[in-house]
Amino acid sequence: PIGTIIAWVTIVAGILAGVSATTVKLYKVFSKYKEKSDEYEGLKNDLKAHSDTLSEMSKILVKIQGEIQEQVEVNRNQVKHSIVVACDKALSEGRISAGALESLMDLFEEYTDVFHGNGYVKALVDKVLRLPVTGRLE
Repeated sequence: PIGTIIAWVTIVAGILAGVSATTVKLYKVFSKYKEKSDEYEGLKNDLKAHSDTLSEMSKILVKIQGEIQEQVEVNRNQVKHSIVVACDKALSEGRISAGALESLMDLFEEYTDVFHGNGYVKALVDKVLRLPVTGRLE
């Protein structure tokens, strides 16, 4: 009978409509998931690139730090040498000029405050400080 056929057609059409609606919803959910997954992968790649960059920068900073430390050591040795030469000169002459003493004290202050040097140089400066001072500062 035609009524049964219409009923079955209606039931099949309803089932097909339901399956179709569900398929569309699942496709939308999958599409959003795929979009978020792709976005996550992009962010993960960006994070790795930034991490690699930071690692390289860290290596460069360590290298720079080593080079700076070497330069500080060279500067400390130069200041120490200048103090020793000035002290040796003053001690051999048995006197020191006011200007040379001021310069020597500036160097010694830098040597002790900046480079944290002491010991032998301090003993030399102490000997020079007991010498007579000639001339005046202008």
